[in-house]
Amino acid sequence: MSEAKLEMVEGYMDGGDPNAPEPSENRSYSYRHGFAVGRADMAGKPAFGRADVARELAASAEAKDAEFRKLYDRARKRMERKSTTQGV
Repeated sequence: MSEAKLEMVEGYMDGGDPNAPEPSENRSYSYRHGFAVGRADMAGKPAFGRADVARELAASAEAKDAEFRKLYDRARKRMERKSTTQGV
């Protein structure tokens, strides 16, 4: 299972907990998507209306997370190279 899907599951589980706070921006798009679905299921309402819309939004969340991870990894590698060349 992909990291994004695992985060969706974690968000879904947390969303089903009525005591869990709403996720903030420090959570991934996938986690927040899962949280919204879990919260809606707990309320007995569809999260995004139609299933095809929910699937499209889930795919969008995964793509956004993948892009963020790619940028993060590039920045981390740049910082590692920089610290290696500077002897830090």
